[in-house]
Amino acid sequence: MTEDGEVCLTYGTTAVILACSEAPHTHRSLFGGVYCLKDRYILGGATAAAGALTTWHLDTFGADIRRRADETGLSPYELQWREAAGTTSAGSKGLVVLPHFGGARTPVNDELGTGVMVGLTLQHTTQDIYRALLESVGYEIRHHIDVMREAGVHPRSIRAVGGGTRNPLWTQIVSDITGLEQACVSNPIGAPLGAAYLAALGVGLVDGVDTLEEKWVRMSRTVRPDVSTAAVYDQLYEVYRDAYPATAKLSHALGTLNA
Repeated sequence: MTEDGEVCLTYGTTAVILACSEAPHTHRSLFGGVYCLKDRYILGGATAAAGALTTWHLDTFGADIRRRADETGLSPYELQWREAAGTTSAGSKGLVVLPHFGGARTPVNDELGTGVMVGLTLQHTTQDIYRALLESVGYEIRHHIDVMREAGVHPRSIRAVGGGTRNPLWTQIVSDITGLEQACVSNPIGAPLGAAYLAALGVGLVDGVDTLEEKWVRMSRTVRPDVSTAAVYDQLYEVYRDAYPATAKLSHALGTLNA
């Protein structure tokens, strides 16, 4: 990301979301500062869990998926999203998850926060729960974007990196929930590649940021929001925002008892 309003989103064990701006902005719930490029600043945050949620789901519910993945030669993570894509729909049958399975980082900032599932019924399948986990990260990212806008930063597009970009269901969910287009970087390794780019800029191997973007950085695909899901996700996002203040006291009590 190099221009005002561009966002870098890392789909890793946790998710990191950073927005670039031409002027410094701050918010008490986020972190930020001077960017590595001249006359640019960042504001952003991170979740406590993202890809870790999909691993938890696979470890907890995925014995059959692992067996069938071995038989087909697919990665169990690929089979996981493929099955959810074919059997679930936007909103996961009204299931909303707070993804605070390892506490809550920005913008909630509550180390005692816990995961919460709201709306779980006998009709929900493991695939519905998996999709709801992916959607929960999308809601967290939208929450970050809302807070960025409160601070005066206005995200307009996303550059996506990290292993989670190999999950097209997840990236589509995030674009649908946030309403933002995502360009997925073809080499998703993230920080190490970024460090190499910066070193190349610093020693003059790359003649400026424009050359870097034009000749070095490649995008594998572009994800555009599906407007048909907007109404569902807008309603469930409100439930998501209400779920934390409604359950925080109970989560803290349970956390204390568990400790």
